[in-house]
Amino acid sequence: MDDLKELEDKLKYTMANLKSCVDLSLEIKKSDPTKKRIVETHLNDFLAYFFSYIRKREKETGEKLIKQFAFGKLFDFLK
Repeated sequence: MDDLKELEDKLKYTMANLKSCVDLSLEIKKSDPTKKRIVETHLNDFLAYFFSYIRKREKETGEKLIKQFAFGKLFDFLK
């Protein structure tokens, strides 16, 4: 399989799983507000691990990924 096609397929698969996690998180928070903090902790831990893994791999390989993110688009969603 072409490496770019493999990357695209993996990102699509991951996005589907992330959407499922978001939907489940919202369902849990709505059905049981006492679990709100736990859900938020899991999401925060996930994002922290994701970005720390990118940083670790950048240092190991000398290649940059985070600088290439379109943070403008990301920040528009956070408003």
